[in-house]
Amino acid sequence: RNWRSVVRDQLHTLSQCGLAAMAHRVLVSYSYTEFERKRIVQEEGEQRSDFGKDDLEEDPAMADVQNVWKHFEPKKEESNKNRNALRRSNTTPNSTQPQDIMLRALQQVWSEYDATFRVREPTWIFSPGTPWEGTILNHLRQHCTQQEQQENSVDDYQPTVVFYFHTKGTSRYKPTWRGQLDQPYTYSRVLYWRKYMEAFLLERP
Repeated sequence: RNWRSVVRDQLHTLSQCGLAAMAHRVLVSYSYTEFERKRIVQEEGEQRSDFGKDDLEEDPAMADVQNVWKHFEPKKEESNKNRNALRRSNTTPNSTQPQDIMLRALQQVWSEYDATFRVREPTWIFSPGTPWEGTILNHLRQHCTQQEQQENSVDDYQPTVVFYFHTKGTSRYKPTWRGQLDQPYTYSRVLYWRKYMEAFLLERP
């Protein structure tokens, strides 16, 4: 339920550690559960544009964490410039289908950080069902196979390096997670696990 906060955190990490400026290609997969699909349809009927609004932004107990996100936010004028460019983009779907509404919400988050990426527009890949990671992993395998075939045909061979990560833990998020730090299988455990993994695999590979 807090996927936007997680995505912002991960995009910030990529920007700060330098991978954003180095990556030649970015693939982003997205999906939604049945619960999220119903929420999308409901908000479509209400003509709301804030799909995916995080509980983080609504929970007073999370004010300290919210201040951290504000520290990570890009400058307001640059963010507005990116959003305007996103509205003009021909690649942004105008469909009212849940899949396309979800994509627009994800693209809006991306537009806040795209200036720090070598690739300004990633390849968007929709994952239609479980296993949610299957679609993107198949694309990565196909990409690596094609790259290997091309690289083997040249003398100055350089291996392809792929970094894979996902929004681990969002399904376990609850606004009251700080009061459940001593309980197993709660959001805090997954949050700290994700941050440790990203620290050693993305920030200091």
